[in-house]
Amino acid sequence: MEFLVLSAMIVAVVTAVVVRQLRRYPVGEGERVYALHPRYSSLRRPLRDARTKRDDVLRDCQQQIDRADNAVTAVEQQGQREIQALREKRQELLREVAGNRLGTLDELVLHEHVLYIMHSAPDGQEVPAEPRLELPLQGLHAERVESRDLDFIRVTWPQGQRSCAYTRHGTQALEHFTNQIYSAVQQDGVHRARRQKQVADLEARIRTCQAETAQRKAEAERSRDKLVHSLLPVQRQAEEDWTTALARWETDKATARS
Repeated sequence: MEFLVLSAMIVAVVTAVVVRQLRRYPVGEGERVYALHPRYSSLRRPLRDARTKRDDVLRDCQQQIDRADNAVTAVEQQGQREIQALREKRQELLREVAGNRLGTLDELVLHEHVLYIMHSAPDGQEVPAEPRLELPLQGLHAERVESRDLDFIRVTWPQGQRSCAYTRHGTQALEHFTNQIYSAVQQDGVHRARRQKQVADLEARIRTCQAETAQRKAEAERSRDKLVHSLLPVQRQAEEDWTTALARWETDKATARS
């Protein structure tokens, strides 16, 4: 059984070698000896050398073209990375954040960019952790309103208003907190104006980067196309030399037969 397996393996290897030789050295009916017999190795040598030279030339040309293609891709990918980084910075600037906590007065919780109005509940009842209202400071206005027994902080914003009442003994705290809200609104406006300018600058940089990337890519494509054009004669010559070697192979076979 082992002998049969070994024999089959040997036959398969020999068959593969024969097929390879016949493909590499074209022969007609009754000419297989020129492709297979060691006696005709010198007859095959010019065709073998011509094939090797052609393959080396074509491989080198293709490698140069591949490198040029990779250069185009690299320019585009580098530009896209730069553009993406700028877009992420822009997105981060546009993201609304509450900012640091500045102060609290009962259900009012003031942050750098947001005023929260929390839930209030009678003593002994659990108060929800989530705020009842989350009001961006942009467009928000707070004023202290006096009455006979109570003082109020009235908060108004573009979509509504809310009043929070306090006993008269908290007058000073109300005035301080109202002023604190006013100052925070002013600082938020400065922050938003600065942020808007930064966003506009980033958008301008994105457009510039897109234009520069397109220009660099076009230059890389022109260089690649110029290279491809310059290699065409080299590739044609390699193919012509191979055709000449094939013709010589046919002549040498005819000479060997005579």
